Amino acid sequence: QNPTFKAGGTVLEACLDGNDAAAHAIARYNRALLSGEDLEGAMAAMDAASAWDYEQQAKEILTRLAIERLDQPIEELSGGQIKRLALAQVLVAKPDLLILDEPTNHLDLTMIEWLEEYLSASRMTLLMVTHDRYFLDRVCTRIVEIDDRSLYNYRGNYTYYLEKRQERIDLINAAAGKTRNLYRHELEWIPRTPSARTGKAKYR
Repeated sequence: QNPTFKAGGTVLEACLDGNDAAAHAIARYNRALLSGEDLEGAMAAMDAASAWDYEQQAKEILTRLAIERLDQPIEELSGGQIKRLALAQVLVAKPDLLILDEPTNHLDLTMIEWLEEYLSASRMTLLMVTHDRYFLDRVCTRIVEIDDRSLYNYRGNYTYYLEKRQERIDLINAAAGKTRNLYRHELEWIPRTPSARTGKAKYR
């Protein structure tokens, strides 16, 4: 919710900060380009850390999230840009488990559509909280509902969840209706005279 980055760094440096080996190699390579010194060693470090692809992916994701000035100091970014930068950083890192809280906040429609496609194609396990039902429909494959201290597991998107949840509620209501009918009949039976009750089944 409140991402923080090291002061004095640039957008690209912050985005790459999640992978130390690649980040150091890229920083070394960029310094070598500026100074013209040890370029061969810097390129070897890039190869060793597989940093060529990593940097390109970072640039592409940042661009998709409308952060185009990669050399821009962190201090100049708006609150919305900071949150998009944090999203870019975690997407570049490609964790096994990605936890997102309202991921479509601060994103326009184009960014949301791109993020939906990116996450759908990813192999990451995604755990998220969101009020964006359309995003849930397009991205989620499993929804867990917590209701009255019980867990209900639905394998499908949000629309599937709504349908199956309603079916579950209808079944519960139907069972409750039968119980109420039985209860009403038994209550009607209770006030009858003792002589009428003596021959009744013991289950009552």
